[in-house]
Amino acid sequence: MDEIDLMIADLANENKNCTQIMYKLMQEITQKEDNEELTKVLYSLGGGVHSGKMCGIVTGGAIAINLLAKDDSPEEHQKFKEIIKEFVEWFENTYGSVECKILDPEEKREVCPVMLKESFLKILSLLEENNIDLYE
Repeated sequence: MDEIDLMIADLANENKNCTQIMYKLMQEITQKEDNEELTKVLYSLGGGVHSGKMCGIVTGGAIAINLLAKDDSPEEHQKFKEIIKEFVEWFENTYGSVECKILDPEEKREVCPVMLKESFLKILSLLEENNIDLYE
């Protein structure tokens, strides 16, 4: 197990869902200030918005990516919109869907941690490809 695996396991043991875990991974890696209120709000997106729809890894990934936006300018919005779009397309191509309900509930305990790690590593790769500094 590496550092990301341990972080995912620790967060899962704290009953964080996939959306929260993706946000918390980025927050931890970038050493951004923790926002417990946001973490609490992100619970609402877990389990495909508690309806099996858009996977929490996808929504959490979009939030994690956008956490690094420097400002609220149209240029910054466009740049991050493209990175998020690329991540969502990668996720769908890799896993066959962006919907949480495609996963068997019994398989989630084993599959989701792997998907979380692969998705987070993909996000880090996309950020690097787009010259986004994690520590600015």
